[in-house]
Amino acid sequence: MSINKKYSVVAIVATAAVSAYSQADFLGYDADVTTVGDYTVLNVNAVFSSGSDVALNIYETEIGTLDNGGFNHSDTAFGSGGSWAFSSTVDIPGFADSTIDSYVTMGDGGAALDPGFGDGNGSGIPGGAGWYNGNPNNQQTGSAYGGGIEGISGYAVALGQFVFETARANSYIGDPFFSFAGEIGYSDDNGVAFGTGSITWTAVPAPGAMALFGLAGLSARRRRG
Repeated sequence: MSINKKYSVVAIVATAAVSAYSQADFLGYDADVTTVGDYTVLNVNAVFSSGSDVALNIYETEIGTLDNGGFNHSDTAFGSGGSWAFSSTVDIPGFADSTIDSYVTMGDGGAALDPGFGDGNGSGIPGGAGWYNGNPNNQQTGSAYGGGIEGISGYAVALGQFVFETARANSYIGDPFFSFAGEIGYSDDNGVAFGTGSITWTAVPAPGAMALFGLAGLSARRRRG
């Protein structure tokens, strides 16, 4: 089992006992999707079967969009192309809007970026980068969750908000536009455990567009008839 060696806040030892119950309480990743103006917003969560599980770190991630166009930032680091740091996410009229800002977190307490993130600025996340609970005493347990695009219900810990222009996704109707994959370390009643998972999101035509497609098809059939 590969473990992010850059994660130094919590000592993680991969023992046979840990491996025996790996992923026992981790149910998978899920996401809630909303539209804010011209943007699509995905809030990704780690979902656990127990409300006492504590999320520790996310590592070995692969997160991106089909067009490799990156994610939108609207935060206090506007002079540096935006930041993935949760601490930069604030509302400043005319400059920053937290509803369309991309960031990573561990629950509602923010997160520390591992060195694989570089300076943490820019629209994309480097392959293999991760983030972690910066304070092990900050108990990032889950809140009751009814499920999102994957329908996984349980106890969810927020992992990040990922924002992109809806028009970009609409150029790839029917193809997975957003993807999130990574490994997770967490603690449960038995100690430290690990899990892995992935999710994708695919844009679908709006109801009005579907109606237009249907009318276009009907018109074509009438012309052929």
